[in-house]
Amino acid sequence: MYKNEHIFEFYLKNNNKKDKKNNEELTEASKKILSCIIALGYESEYPEYQIDIEKVIHMIMFENTEYNMLLTKDKISEILDELRDNKTKEAQIANKCLSLDMFDESDKEQIIKRLYEKYMTLAQTPRLSHIMYLEPYYFFKGYENVLEHIYGTMLLAIGIKSEYNYFLDYKRLYSTLLLHETDEIILGDSLCDLSQKTSELTDESKTAISEVLSELRKEKDYIKQLIEYKRRSDITMEYASLINRLEFLLQTKIYEIRGMYISDEVFDKIYEKDKSSYHLIPCLRGILEKAKKLY
Repeated sequence: MYKNEHIFEFYLKNNNKKDKKNNEELTEASKKILSCIIALGYESEYPEYQIDIEKVIHMIMFENTEYNMLLTKDKISEILDELRDNKTKEAQIANKCLSLDMFDESDKEQIIKRLYEKYMTLAQTPRLSHIMYLEPYYFFKGYENVLEHIYGTMLLAIGIKSEYNYFLDYKRLYSTLLLHETDEIILGDSLCDLSQKTSELTDESKTAISEVLSELRKEKDYIKQLIEYKRRSDITMEYASLINRLEFLLQTKIYEIRGMYISDEVFDKIYEKDKSSYHLIPCLRGILEKAKKLY
């Protein structure tokens, strides 16, 4: 279906933001996710602003992004015009978040700054799933980091909203994907689970997440979301879980397209393990099938 092609093209066209340019410390993908984390910090600490966090995240994610293949491209252009005009509270917060360093000395701003600094560590955390699953075949050591993986999940979530606009809680979907690797700030990356089983957030992970989010007003809300994410407690969390695993598969395909494997069978091997996970959600299965045919 053409909508799945749009989503996959959107993901593919913007995946290069995971690539380092020159001597930059952070890729553009990592910077965008850090900006979104800062936005969640503002939403948490300044409830009086009544921020439309979904719009702020869209502003951050679509800024300097290729989106003309999406059905909502005209609406996206309007959002970016609003960002450039910098008159609405959402635009002002988005621009502040994109700067990454405009924190004043107030207590709330320093809480948000410390949150940003904690998530910065994920830029130095390579994705263990790629190392473990692909190591026998993989000869290029430019593994994506955890922030770049989160960026990929956000591309897929935003693409799905644009093309399908299912009745999902997108605010909750976005914040869950942005936070779903929070425990890895303390514990390091873990293997992507290619099983269909739901699971519980371990006590170790809960403790790590609480340590990272402890200063936030919305700490308990976010921990509750991540528990629901692990349990796949509703359709929004089902999507979040499957998008997480789908992004791993799509990134594997992109590595394969770039000729970064000795073997061209890696994607197929992982795909065979995971393909049945998508049988209930045709949209995600369609994106995966589109990727499988691309070489």
